[in-house]
Amino acid sequence: MSEMVTLVDESDNEIGTKARELLSNDDRWRIVTIWIFNDQNELLLAKRPMHMKNDPGKWGPSVAGTLEHGDSYLQTAEREVKEEIGVEAPLTEVKLLMHKADIGHRANMNFRGNISLPISAFTPQPEEVDELTWMPYKIFLAELESNPDKYIEAMDIVKELFGNE
Repeated sequence: MSEMVTLVDESDNEIGTKARELLSNDDRWRIVTIWIFNDQNELLLAKRPMHMKNDPGKWGPSVAGTLEHGDSYLQTAEREVKEEIGVEAPLTEVKLLMHKADIGHRANMNFRGNISLPISAFTPQPEEVDELTWMPYKIFLAELESNPDKYIEAMDIVKELFGNE
């Protein structure tokens, strides 16, 4: 049975459901993005595996995922953190952003997590994460500016969420 996702309007009101593999450019659905920082204000970045359909081999946020029908943003965020990087983290809702993506539109709830663990303490899910790294936030911002092709297209939303700290 295929995974069902909730379709929403531009105000994030539920308007229906659809099988994930049938989503089209006309649809808008819910996703989560989790930005994990440590005590040194370093951002945890995840590199996408080369087999991924979208943005293979590019660096992205700590964790991201699509909500399954019936799940809340927080339930999905907590589950995705555990599945994709093998840890649990307290998460704080930051901001809901609506944006156009390569296919369709997204209602993207962003969360911030704080964990101060070495990279070796994480267990990346090979299907979703090729590599993890901590990067000082200010260096990340400069790197994003000078080498944007290393990162997924949506990475610039980090500036809207956390500024130029």
